[in-house]
Amino acid sequence: MPPTDLPNSRTNTSQEPLYSVWAVVLATFLGSPLAGGVLLSMNCRRLSQPRAIRDIFIWTGMLTVGSLLLSRLIPQEQRMIEALLVGLQVFVMYFLATRLQGRALVLHLQQGGELASYWSAIAIGIVCGIVLLWILVGLGLVIAPGTVMEGEGSQGLL
Repeated sequence: MPPTDLPNSRTNTSQEPLYSVWAVVLATFLGSPLAGGVLLSMNCRRLSQPRAIRDIFIWTGMLTVGSLLLSRLIPQEQRMIEALLVGLQVFVMYFLATRLQGRALVLHLQQGGELASYWSAIAIGIVCGIVLLWILVGLGLVIAPGTVMEGEGSQGLL
């Protein structure tokens, strides 16, 4: 678990809006743990905590790669288990966001700070999800949407 190095009191005075824990959860659900990591790292930059950014990307990267590897092990007949895997990702990111930035978010709001838009969190989540899909298709780990697999022919299209 990465240690939190966020302050007990605000050290920056920029009062830039921060992403809430729920915005991180939403981006994770839509895009991957990396999308949640992007929001957490943006918060770290706004909180003048650059040391934490590297750790956040290491943890969210490991969570993303681990969940992708686990999803490859799930048999085709048991795809419902993938929904549990997404739920696990969301839960872990909720825990990380709360542990790493919960206190700083509370202090930010107590001092009159604002929260960043959920719409931007949604956009970041979707863009990260699309980029991750492109990478996986490019690496040959996922079949491109709409691609007919070998042996299926055109009979599945009627």
